[in-house]
Amino acid sequence: MSNYWLNLPVSNVAQALNFYRAIGFEIIEERSNNETIGAFKIGDQTICVFRKDVIEGFIGTKVKSISDKPEMIVSFNFSNNESVDALNHYVKTAGGSVLAEPSMKNGYYGMMFTDLDGHYFNVIVM
Repeated sequence: MSNYWLNLPVSNVAQALNFYRAIGFEIIEERSNNETIGAFKIGDQTICVFRKDVIEGFIGTKVKSISDKPEMIVSFNFSNNESVDALNHYVKTAGGSVLAEPSMKNGYYGMMFTDLDGHYFNVIVM
């Protein structure tokens, strides 16, 4: 295996990409059409967002709703506490929800947030 990526269902691809851009993630323009698919990078990893009906076509069933809670948490690390604090600010101003404010927990400084579609992200300094 040479690489992998995650595929997340979203209600509106353009709004999702605007959110990720606003919080500082790199949008992969050549893989994004703002209608049915978009892509962005966290570090070296790619995450694709697909409009919900497109994902449902792939998997042959309805995707879970936000009220079902997450099946996974996307976790990544930053190099310093200041980057976590800045991301916390960006998430709030871009319309995401901060679930856990930046703090020390289990020996790591970090925070947790959800995007506009309720996907969970965990950020720590390692």
